[in-house]
Amino acid sequence: MPSIINSISMSNFFNYYGEYEDNIYEFNSGLNVIVADNGAGKTKLFSAFCWVLKDEVINSDATGDKNISVDNYKAYMISDKAKNETLTNNEVKCGVRINFSEDHYEYEIEKYFWAKRINDSSPTNPENWFCHSIETKISKKDLILLCNPPYFRTGIQASFQI
Repeated sequence: MPSIINSISMSNFFNYYGEYEDNIYEFNSGLNVIVADNGAGKTKLFSAFCWVLKDEVINSDATGDKNISVDNYKAYMISDKAKNETLTNNEVKCGVRINFSEDHYEYEIEKYFWAKRINDSSPTNPENWFCHSIETKISKKDLILLCNPPYFRTGIQASFQI
């Protein structure tokens, strides 16, 4: 059975400001088409997939090779609005979650990093940010087990436990 992408969500990733719940795209079975005006975030959405799956993002402003490694680009990946709202010595989280299913399992991959604002001057200047290491979390749920909880029999009484 193929892997099916259920959803992608972003937290303060490029122009996707806010928490994961504020920036979630849920996909239907079959073909999903992304259509939007120029500047609406289609390339940044694709960058979110690329970051989680390939450790690259797309710099649409670059000439030549637009796929770049994120190692020295993390400070640029943080939403400008989140940067402007973060006070000096405070941190902001930038991340992407992809939820997908395969067979009877559901997986969630989250890739994120924390960045600390280290200077009062221009919050959008990448030199005013210290970006921590990138973290990756992977979770796996057994969908059959979730739909059919274990049955325990104790003596005469029977109980279900979730």
